[in-house]
Amino acid sequence: MGFPSLSGEQLLIIADVFCAEYDVDVADFSALYAAASVTRAQFSGIRVHTPDTVGPALAATIIKLAPLTDRNAEFSEQVLLVYQAYLELFG
Repeated sequence: MGFPSLSGEQLLIIADVFCAEYDVDVADFSALYAAASVTRAQFSGIRVHTPDTVGPALAATIIKLAPLTDRNAEFSEQVLLVYQAYLELFG
């Protein structure tokens, strides 16, 4: 079951666009990178998430880790939309 992951750099690009639009900043780059890693989490080669659970898990992780100075809930919603579109194209 292969589906695309999101790199830390890709999530940073999304965050940069969001931050410019909503006048917030990245407060914790490690948290942003950790959130992206949810999309490729695996143990012994077995993916932790399925294509159906990975997007919601990514969004929930963004809310929990709060990588931005504000508006993390809105950011998580936008990231989820982008990631779902990414899955549709490349998943």
